[in-house]
Amino acid sequence: PFSQCGYITGYSNIGKLNGAAVVNDLNRHPTLATIVQKSTWSDFSSDDPLQWYFEIDSIAKLVLPPIHSTFLVYGFMPVSADLTLEPIGLMTVITVGSGTEGTISTTTIYGRQQMRLYNVKVNGTPLDVGPNCHTVDPIDIKLVGYDRSSLTGIPTRPQDYSVQTGGPLAQDDLFIPRFAGCGSHGENFDQLFTSAISGHGNSLNLIQGPLCVPIAETGCDPEIAFPDPPHH
Repeated sequence: PFSQCGYITGYSNIGKLNGAAVVNDLNRHPTLATIVQKSTWSDFSSDDPLQWYFEIDSIAKLVLPPIHSTFLVYGFMPVSADLTLEPIGLMTVITVGSGTEGTISTTTIYGRQQMRLYNVKVNGTPLDVGPNCHTVDPIDIKLVGYDRSSLTGIPTRPQDYSVQTGGPLAQDDLFIPRFAGCGSHGENFDQLFTSAISGHGNSLNLIQGPLCVPIAETGCDPEIAFPDPPHH
């Protein structure tokens, strides 16, 4: 097995707030994702190419820096906050396909992360949410990328994804659990954040840069273009 690193950046869309926050902002000391390609290669072949199948399994570590964002809660109340996503263990990276012309290879990156809120301000006034404002359950992250290059015969394009070369990754329905532990001095803001943020209708729209070995001469360059804004 060997480790490689790459930058992942993009947007997290919050459906109820009708807005998006930048994830791993490349202008604010971005962090690297590490993928350990301790790969398990499974290859099933037959006389019929349409029944060929391969699977490549790896693991990844993604620790994102704090995300700062400002939204209009309920459409009129400006609220700013910092949030962190704390990984619960490693992420799995699974690529499946057939490797034959005219087919699509799919990569799914799955993991769980705990969301925490702090440094909350309402209309510029600090709101003390305490040290343990968090979602009651971890968030299930399931990013999916597609490599359609075999459909066209053209080498991997910007809209295609592979673990090695990078590309767009998305999660169309990101469920955010309800909040707990939000408050201090006898005040409880759990329901406020749950009603404003929690639920379905959220999404992730990210892009990964090519993987590289940090100690190599080429290094890792964080100059990765942002993806298009996430869909609402």
